[in-house]
Amino acid sequence: MAVINPAFTQTITPSRPVENFGEEAFTSLPSTPAVVSLSAPSHKGGTQSRFVIYGTVFVPRGYDLKSNDRFTYQNFVFRVTGWPRGDQPQAFTGDDFGWVSFMIEAAP
Repeated sequence: MAVINPAFTQTITPSRPVENFGEEAFTSLPSTPAVVSLSAPSHKGGTQSRFVIYGTVFVPRGYDLKSNDRFTYQNFVFRVTGWPRGDQPQAFTGDDFGWVSFMIEAAP
């Protein structure tokens, strides 16, 4: 049984990029509960009109989410960056927290 059981989650439906004759196309993945935590916008390139929002998405351990998958949250499209964090038992107690986290970013 998972140690962490969030009381409030959002349902997201990620999609995975597949190459289709050099164009990026996406295939939908099953929906999953998630917890999304966003940071403040970070300005990019010295102009105030371009910015990036970074954050973290937590999904149940074992859910097939990978780097470059994308999902919509609060009407913005976020991309998963990097590998899962926390995808192992707790080092001192052996507890399974039941959730993993991924870094995400959006460039509206």
